[in-house]
Formats: sequence, C-alpha cells, structure tokens
Amino acid sequence: MANAIRRIVSASKDDAQTVLSIGAQWESLRAAYWGHHGQRAKSDECFLRAQKYELELEDFLEQSNNR
Repeated sequence: MANAIRRIVSASKDDAQTVLSIGAQWESLRAAYWGHHGQRAKSDECFLRAQKYELELEDFLEQSNNR
C-alpha cells in the first residue's frame, strides 16, 4: 500500500476493505465536485487518488482471497 493510504487504513477502527472503499467513493465525489466547479487540476488530483484507493482495494481483496 502507498504510505499515505497505509497510514489512513492503520489509523482507522474499521477494516481495510471498508476504509479503502469509502476512500475511493469520497475521492470520486470530490473529483466530481471540483470538476463541476471548473477546478480541473483539483478534479484530476482527486480522480487519481480515487484510482489509487481502488487499486489498493483490488490488491487487498486479491490477497484476502489467496489466504
């Protein structure tokens, strides 16, 4: 996991799957918000962060299934 995402997951009381899923949803909403308000750079940044969360979630689920 990326360092920033790892810190968020480890600081949470919820399980990693929940945190990663909510993170992806939240960043997607932020991307839509900033895009709607014409802030293209902020929107792109949030969209990329949402993709990182989704990739981490996929990796987590794959590792969980291999156990």
